[in-house]
Amino acid sequence: MDDNGFNKADAADFFLPALAAVTAALAAVVWEFAPTEDGWQEALGHLETWGAIVATVASLGLALVTGKRSLTTRAEARGAMKSFSNSLTGASDAVSELMQSKRLGADCDRFMDSMLGEATRLMPIRNCRATLYTLEGDERSEGGAQYLQRVGRSKGRPDNARRRFTPDTAHGKAIIEIVEEGKARYVATHRAPSIPLDRDEEAQWRSFCVVPVHSRDRVWGALFLDSDKLNDFTDDQKSVSRSIARFLEVGVQLLESAARDVQPELRDAMVLLRGVAHADVRGDSYDAENREGQDDGES
Repeated sequence: MDDNGFNKADAADFFLPALAAVTAALAAVVWEFAPTEDGWQEALGHLETWGAIVATVASLGLALVTGKRSLTTRAEARGAMKSFSNSLTGASDAVSELMQSKRLGADCDRFMDSMLGEATRLMPIRNCRATLYTLEGDERSEGGAQYLQRVGRSKGRPDNARRRFTPDTAHGKAIIEIVEEGKARYVATHRAPSIPLDRDEEAQWRSFCVVPVHSRDRVWGALFLDSDKLNDFTDDQKSVSRSIARFLEVGVQLLESAARDVQPELRDAMVLLRGVAHADVRGDSYDAENREGQDDGES
C-alpha cells in the first residue's frame, strides 16, 4: 500500500475476476454470432477452446489469490493479537514495577521510558513514534498561559519531536486547547488537516493523534502518537491509543500519590533541619529537641 492507500494486492484481486468475466463473455458472443462456414466455425472453435482455457486459468488464479490472501489475513491477525498481548503485558509490568518502587525521580523516568517504548509496539500504525508532554503553566506570561513541555525523549522513530508547544503560534495554541479540553484528536493527513499545523519540510510525520492524560483532578498532559504514513485512524487504533494513555494515567496518579504521602516526612525533616541550622553541633550525636531547649535558654 502506498501513501494514498492504493493496495496492489487489492488491484490484482479485482483484475483477475474481471479478466475471467470478459473472456467468458467474449466467448459467448463469438459463439452466438459466429458464421456457419466451415473455416470460420473451425477457427471459432479454437477461439472458444482458448477462451475456456483462459477463463479456467483466471478462475483458478482468483481462487488461489483469494485463498492466499485469506490465510495471510488470518496469520496477520493472529500475529497482531499476539504482539498486542505481549506489549500489553509489558505495559502492565511497567506499572507493577512503578508500584513496587519508591517512586523517586529515576523510577519516574524508567516508567515513562518503558511506557513510551511499549506504546510504539502496541499502536498498530506504521513506524510509530510516541512522545509524552506535560501541561505546564508559564508564570512569566500574563495570566499564566499554559504550554506543553516534552517529557524525556521520544520512542520509536529516531527523529526527535519538538520540545514544547507554546500558545504564541496558531499550531501550538490549537494543540494546547485540544489537551486542555481533555478530548483526543486524530489527524489523518498533514495535507488537509482539521487544525492549524506548523510542519517543517524535513519532518517525517504525516499523521498523528493527541490523547490527553488525566490525573485525579486535572489534565496532566498528553500522549502524541504519529506515523510517517498517511493514516485514517480506525476505531481499533483509537481504542489502543486511549488504552495506552490510561496506563500512563495510572502511573501519573501513583507518582502524585507518592508525592503527597511524603509530605508529613518532609515537614518533620524541615523541623529537624531548622534545629540543626541554629545549633553548634559537637560530638558524634545530636538530639534536636534537647539542643533546641538549650538554645532557648541561652542569652
